[in-house]
Amino acid sequence: MRHQKDFAVGAYTVSYVPVGNLNKSACDCGVYAVKFIECHALGLELSLLHDGNIIEARHMILWDLWEAANDPELIDMMSKYQSPECLSSTVEEIL
Repeated sequence: MRHQKDFAVGAYTVSYVPVGNLNKSACDCGVYAVKFIECHALGLELSLLHDGNIIEARHMILWDLWEAANDPELIDMMSKYQSPECLSSTVEEIL
């Protein structure tokens, strides 16, 4: 007899939504992914994203990363970072 745990997970459906002619250059997948997550989190319409403004979004993300990489306070914090210890190497069966 298998031991099973009860999970509070219900059935869900997946809906594919046509998004038109986005990412024609096929080079901005990551930028689109980040901006889709941002729009979803902020409750903004996904129609705000299109190839006409994704280059600007790429530049803004690049600039934010550049500033973070050159922030003296962040550099100091990262130089003192210690990775957490692993809790256990034991694998537990959940189903």
